[in-house]
Amino acid sequence: MRIAVRGGTIASLRADRSLLALALLTGGVTLAALVCLLSSPAAFVDEPTGHRPLAAVQDVRGRATKHVLVVSHAAGFGHSSIPLGTQIIQELGQKQGLWETDVAVDAAAVTQKLAGEFLKGVDLVIFNNATGELPISEEGKAAFLQWLRAGHGFVGVHAATDTFYKWGDYGKMIGGYFDGHPWHQKVTVRVEDKKFPGVQSLGDSFEITDEIYQFRDWTRDNLHVILSIDNASLDVTKGKRADNDYAVAWARMEGKGRVFYTSLGHREDVWTDPRYQEHLLGGIRWALGLARAKVKPGTRPGAAEK
Repeated sequence: MRIAVRGGTIASLRADRSLLALALLTGGVTLAALVCLLSSPAAFVDEPTGHRPLAAVQDVRGRATKHVLVVSHAAGFGHSSIPLGTQIIQELGQKQGLWETDVAVDAAAVTQKLAGEFLKGVDLVIFNNATGELPISEEGKAAFLQWLRAGHGFVGVHAATDTFYKWGDYGKMIGGYFDGHPWHQKVTVRVEDKKFPGVQSLGDSFEITDEIYQFRDWTRDNLHVILSIDNASLDVTKGKRADNDYAVAWARMEGKGRVFYTSLGHREDVWTDPRYQEHLLGGIRWALGLARAKVKPGTRPGAAEK
């Protein structure tokens, strides 16, 4: 159960409840009134299944300095985790005091907000499981790339590589295209760059259960791999790649712009995993220019930074 707040925050309402309890003890409010307020149906809503507090990230609330646009329009397959993912991205920004979040879910909002004029006030665009051919004109696509290359940021989550197959420059920008998910199981993920933001607590490797992608039009020569699959943890014969190289997360530069992608994020329980939240937050901070990392294309499998 979580508290639904109108015009405030969960923390502020919790504080209000403490004040009410104090008032009860000092005679400032009747017991009946207090019970009525705290048990009111309007004060509580059911929490999404599996949702847990953002335990991995220290709460340092402050005034947001960045503007993030989350695009989650599914012109193709629609992921059930989209609403929870958008909520967690928003909460991460609030918790860190780093960004305020705008969203574009329906087609009209995508057309409007990915346009050049709206993007003038945006620092980072996140594709949260957006899929298919999104409704953007050719002029809008050109304006988006110009905006990104000028020094802004882009983060792609999971199915962001299952998007814009007819727009080749998008595939080059994000680093490749989805080419199936042969595995949906527990896997071991290797940390190839231990210095990239958001992976410091993951160790040399970690286990996670999620839908695992393979990619086409993808090469290490064009990007910097952060996480990759330990092939000993799955049946590689189910994959298509001749090199058996299955990256999980990477970063690259697009002009002066920063691009971060993680293929994790299919399942709700991945989104509520504090390790994933920390991983995603690190990528977002880097893409916003708030964290530093050496992004070197062409790193080879197993060449983890010490």
